[in-house]
Amino acid sequence: MELRQLNHLLAVADKGTIGKAAESLGISQPALTKSIRSLENALQVKLLERRPRGVFPTTYGLAVIDRARSVRLHLQGLASELQALREGAAGIIRIGMAQGVASRLMPRATMRVLAKNPDIRISATTGVVDRLVALLKAGEIEFAVTPFFGSGSYGSAVVEDFLFEDRPQIVVRPRHALARHAQLAPQQIADCRWILSGVDTPLRRAFDRIFVSQNLPPPTPVIESDSVIYTKAILMETDFAAFFPRDEIFVEEQAGLLRCIPVKTNVSTRQIGILRRRAETLSAHARQLVDETKAVCRDEGYVTEAKPASRDTSNKR
Repeated sequence: MELRQLNHLLAVADKGTIGKAAESLGISQPALTKSIRSLENALQVKLLERRPRGVFPTTYGLAVIDRARSVRLHLQGLASELQALREGAAGIIRIGMAQGVASRLMPRATMRVLAKNPDIRISATTGVVDRLVALLKAGEIEFAVTPFFGSGSYGSAVVEDFLFEDRPQIVVRPRHALARHAQLAPQQIADCRWILSGVDTPLRRAFDRIFVSQNLPPPTPVIESDSVIYTKAILMETDFAAFFPRDEIFVEEQAGLLRCIPVKTNVSTRQIGILRRRAETLSAHARQLVDETKAVCRDEGYVTEAKPASRDTSNKR
């Protein structure tokens, strides 16, 4: 098995046809087909199968492609670090983050790392947890800071490292009728006009648990959206209410554009943590960013109660 063959397999997986893959690689279709067959012979499994709409990986192919992407990421990281050393720089960190940690926690952790390593570069991607996990498994990012469901929700290839328990709050504009309250009970907010995240997100599940704990039906939102910008715009112009981590509206709250109000509840809401691939070593600067993220959590009061330092997700789904 050769790295060249793995790159050929990845090209077919990315392009969907032998023709497009061969064109992207700058080789002939017969040469690409021969390379894939040679790889199949070496591994003694069939990796691709032809269908009317193109070429698709088999179960074996998916397993090899997953590993091949990881290998490619590590080789790209090695090349980047070597180039950086030649140029006197320090390389690049590729990370993912949920929007809830992108306004305060991760910027502050990032600036701590940059203060110590001014020459490094950081590639940061935001998204919902399912997208971040997909990027992580594909080897596109080294780790992700995000809410997670726990209990091995992402399979045995992903390890969860707990950071803190997040308690999102009700968010309204300052002129909203609820804005005069210092705290709200679930009964007081059941009839609001809501704009909420989708039903399969950690944030929405946390919201629903508040009402279920009081034997109340969770409210049905008027609007469902995974866009923070869209949601904030509606909140600032109308009497809608939303459910956000306080960090997510940190800038708007400081500017007096939105207000956060805690909900009176003992229900656990969301766990925030770091997701990384099992049995893969982070680059030195990625490890430093992880350490600084944990330090910011300690220094700025994110950690409110003791939790296991890490959680192995290999037991059950």
